[in-house]
Amino acid sequence: MELRREAYTMALYVAICLLAALAAVSEPALDDGAHTFELVWGTTVGLALAHWFAFRMSARLYGVAILVVGVVVALVKNVLVGH
Repeated sequence: MELRREAYTMALYVAICLLAALAAVSEPALDDGAHTFELVWGTTVGLALAHWFAFRMSARLYGVAILVVGVVVALVKNVLVGH
């Protein structure tokens, strides 16, 4: 269920960014199909990679934060007990 929700979030994010990119490049000289194809797929792949990287990094940072909190709790416990 969580993986499906994550996929929907990523799809919506990519779609919104693609619409913004296409709206920003609305010049008549760029109406050929090849340029639009490159723009759409380049943006899609780039956003998917950025999304994947961000979630991998946040998961690692979350793991490091838990480790740091655990070490701090252990140190405080040892200081309060006097050992």
